[in-house]
Amino acid sequence: MYNEKETSSLFILTIDEDSRYNLKEMAKWARFLGIIGFIAVGLLFIAALFSGLTAMSKTEGLYGIGMIFGLIIGAFLYLYPVLTFYRFGLGIKKAMLHNDQLELNTALRNLKNCFKYMGIMAIVLLSIYGIIAIVLLITAASI
Repeated sequence: MYNEKETSSLFILTIDEDSRYNLKEMAKWARFLGIIGFIAVGLLFIAALFSGLTAMSKTEGLYGIGMIFGLIIGAFLYLYPVLTFYRFGLGIKKAMLHNDQLELNTALRNLKNCFKYMGIMAIVLLSIYGIIAIVLLITAASI
């Protein structure tokens, strides 16, 4: 994938003070956004419980169950990127505090996994939107 010259040049990279400052700032914001994300996931679970129970109490049983499952699935789908983003923030903070290369690598791996997951989810959602658009066009053409 990489030629030898490119690979060997990577070993001379260092984290200077400007990079260290930027990584520390990224870590603060990543932890903050991770905490906000955990709160949002918790609120989604609470919303699933209350809105589903409310819909089921109004004799809309199937609709209420669908609402519960939809919100719970949404919360679970949102949980992984929030968790990896939060881990990235914690890992960068520890790596900068202790000058730990292994912790830095783990933190960056968490960030990579977060972006990879979000990219896959974007592809899945765009595919679903495309299928819906095709179905709507076919339905509209047949009317």
